Amino acid sequence: PASALADPALADRLRQAGWEVEQVAAYTTITADAHDLPPGLERAWAAGGVDMVVLTAPSSTRAVLDLLGPPPRGTGLVAIGATTAAATRGLGLPVAAVASSPTPEGVLQATIDATWAATGPAPAPQEPP
Repeated sequence: PASALADPALADRLRQAGWEVEQVAAYTTITADAHDLPPGLERAWAAGGVDMVVLTAPSSTRAVLDLLGPPPRGTGLVAIGATTAAATRGLGLPVAAVASSPTPEGVLQATIDATWAATGPAPAPQEPP
């Protein structure tokens, strides 16, 4: 099972290797309507008030573009994995970081890394005098 929007590359390679593959669309992704966005998001996006966006699939990259337009300068894009990163770059968008694994921990670390790359690491805690 996969998304109705899934890249057929894996199934194609398995077939080429002699496997019988039945690809089943278990779900599909649709873009929300603009009126479903959280209040103020469009304004914050346009003003450069969104620091980072985590992209969880190539379809989420397209949805962000469809709903909000290209990210303003200073808004970092973090991809959940290599496929999403490649699709994002293919749309002409820079990727600030790619998660090492598609887990909450991997995405968090990639977001921290991208934030540090953009702003510098958080200062070390100071000992009281």
